[in-house]
Amino acid sequence: MITVKDLAVESRLLPCSFSVHKGEVVHLVGPNGSGKSTLISALASDIAYQGSIQIDTRILSSDSLQQQSELRSYLPQSGRPAFNVPVFKYLQVSVPKWVEQGSEVFRATFERLTTHFDLQDKLRKPIGQLSGGEWQRVRIVATCLQVWPEYNPHAKFVLFDEPSAALDISFDGKLHQLITQLAQMGLAVIVANHDLNRSLRHADRVMLMSHGVLKYWGAAGEILTQERIAEVYKTPVKLHEIDGQALFVFE
Repeated sequence: MITVKDLAVESRLLPCSFSVHKGEVVHLVGPNGSGKSTLISALASDIAYQGSIQIDTRILSSDSLQQQSELRSYLPQSGRPAFNVPVFKYLQVSVPKWVEQGSEVFRATFERLTTHFDLQDKLRKPIGQLSGGEWQRVRIVATCLQVWPEYNPHAKFVLFDEPSAALDISFDGKLHQLITQLAQMGLAVIVANHDLNRSLRHADRVMLMSHGVLKYWGAAGEILTQERIAEVYKTPVKLHEIDGQALFVFE
C-alpha cells in the first residue's frame, strides 16, 4: 500500500494525505494547473517535496533512485532522449539490469506488449523518426516493462502523467486495457487524466484537484458528480446515462 502524509511542493501543491491500495486504479483529475503533474512528480521523487511517502513499511525517501526504480515506474508528460537509438534498444535499457532479458518470461512479455501497441514493425526504427503517437506508445511499453510483476517481484506501483496524449482512440482503449491488467496483477496505478468519462468508467477512486488542493477524494461515482465538476472546472456540464453508462457532456 502507498501511504502519503502531508505531501506538499512549495506553493504548487498544498499538504495532502491519502493511501492507495494494491491493485487499485486511481485517477487524478482537475483543470490545467491544478497540481496533478506536481503530485505525480513528487510521488516519483522527480522533484523535491515535503511530507512522507511510504510503500508498505518502506519510507521512499530513504531509498536511492536506483532502489525506487525497482518499486515503481513513471511516465512523465513528455520527453525524448538526446540519443537516437532503435526502439528495441530503448525498451531494453528501460528494464532493471538484473532482469534476465533472455528468459522466456521476459521475451513473452516483450512480444505481448509490443504487439499490443502495434510496435513489432518499428522495433528497429530510430526513436527520432517516430511520430508523436508512436513515441508515446513506445514510452508506455517501456514504463510497463520496468515493473512487470512476472519478472520484477519488487514492483509496487506505476505513475502515468497524461498517458493518452497523442494516442488515437484505438490505442487509448488499449492503454486502459493495459492499466486494468497492471492492477489485476497487483500493482497500484495512478493516472493523471483529462478524460472524465474514462475516469468514470475505469477508475476505482478519483482525486479531484483545484489550484494545488486535493478538494475531493473517493470512489469515482461519488466524486465525479455534475455539481463538483461544474464547481472545479468552472464550466456548465450535464451528466447523462446512456445504455446504463454515466457520461459527461460539456457545453
